[in-house]
Amino acid sequence: MKDVPVSIQMWLSPDLGASDVCDVISVSDQVNLTLSKASEQFNLSLTAADGTPISGTLATINGGSYTHVTLVYNNGKFTLYTTDGKTLDDNNVVVVNVSEAVEADLSWSDDSGNARALKIGGSGDETRSFRGNVDDIRVWTKALT
Repeated sequence: MKDVPVSIQMWLSPDLGASDVCDVISVSDQVNLTLSKASEQFNLSLTAADGTPISGTLATINGGSYTHVTLVYNNGKFTLYTTDGKTLDDNNVVVVNVSEAVEADLSWSDDSGNARALKIGGSGDETRSFRGNVDDIRVWTKALT
């Protein structure tokens, strides 16, 4: 089950009282979809498990209201789709080639066949847990477009 495509969809509403940085999704404990607070808005970016940036700001969403977010992993690339958010290219789609940005094995199982974690609402580091509301989470084992 190496390098299986996956799509994660959700409605996301960050709490305006949230801390400066939090993780929304953690993929295989190696790559996180991270929110960083900028006044009443939040910037979405990809970070490595240790917090090292993989991308710059991918999209900006408003706190206190819902934005539909879809994160797709396929062939070593993450694609972020948003509605009601603003991505850097104004088409609400951003592609990040993770294999060029970080050396990470993002397969869903290790060489022994043991499953790896997909975490919603944080990355295991309780100081970076997401504060807000998440609704209608869907996980697909295919790359949505």
